[in-house]
Amino acid sequence: MKHTIYLFNSYLKDCHKQNILKKENIPVLPEICEQFKKWMVYEKSYSNSKISRDINYCIKFLYWCKKNKRKIINKILPKEIEEFLFEKRKGMAGNRSIMTSLRTFLTFCYEKNITSQPLYFSVPTIKKRKYKDLPKAISEKEAIRYLSTINRSTACGKRLFAVSIIVYTYGVRIGQISKLKLEDVDWKANEIYFSALKGGKGTRHPLTSNVGNALLDYIKSARLRTLKYNEIFLTIRAPIIPVSSPLLRFYMYIFMKKYKINSPRRGACCFRHAFVSRLLESGNSFKHIADLLGHRYIDTTFIYSKIDYKSLKEVALDLPGEL
Repeated sequence: MKHTIYLFNSYLKDCHKQNILKKENIPVLPEICEQFKKWMVYEKSYSNSKISRDINYCIKFLYWCKKNKRKIINKILPKEIEEFLFEKRKGMAGNRSIMTSLRTFLTFCYEKNITSQPLYFSVPTIKKRKYKDLPKAISEKEAIRYLSTINRSTACGKRLFAVSIIVYTYGVRIGQISKLKLEDVDWKANEIYFSALKGGKGTRHPLTSNVGNALLDYIKSARLRTLKYNEIFLTIRAPIIPVSSPLLRFYMYIFMKKYKINSPRRGACCFRHAFVSRLLESGNSFKHIADLLGHRYIDTTFIYSKIDYKSLKEVALDLPGEL
């Protein structure tokens, strides 16, 4: 429920400049935040999403310090960092985000001699078992039913179908689709390029006829013409701006829920996992799959080995006769 409210709030902020969620009245502290932002952009080359998240938690931390009469950042003690984390505690994922952002900010402070001690060691870590769950892939039958159910006679339907057929065909992340620009589609060479995300690599794929026709249908019939933005997927109603990845994910989630699409998870991730599942069933190597997914390290791809059921059956041992 909270996730749905968050996605709906993202839609209101993107399209109608409204925010239904109450937030603390946090003043902007430009000097150190601006330095922190430049450090992340030019020295660390972090993604825009991480920069935005870390700046947000940085402001909250500095505001908390000011509110509790700890105005000088270089006088902060490890005990006070723990107090802040305890006061701002959330769920498991929320705590991990706060700790990661705060650890990054304290690393910046130490490298720039703002603090004399490496306070980032004071931030605890939450251990996460990386391979504890099976990848949640939608079945081929349900994926086809999902695509065939979309009403392509409306502008929203054309956009949703174009986004969905891209996810189904190439297994890319929804963030890569939201960043897709007109120049990324090479109609003459029949290629489509997806920019890097999450520290991975950009990928280039052949432009299939299904994806090409869906993009042409959306661009010609549903996408409003504007010289301000080159992103392919824009909002349908004013203000005309690029559609954010949370909003695209929200559209897919709502549609799958409305039409009762049977899937372990609702959203784009299940189509990415299904894409890998098809590649494994076709006998593709993990190196090839890693290149298609844009993984910089092949270890990241090994999580999908758990959905290679055929190979797992081959290495399974027979049960002893007594059992």
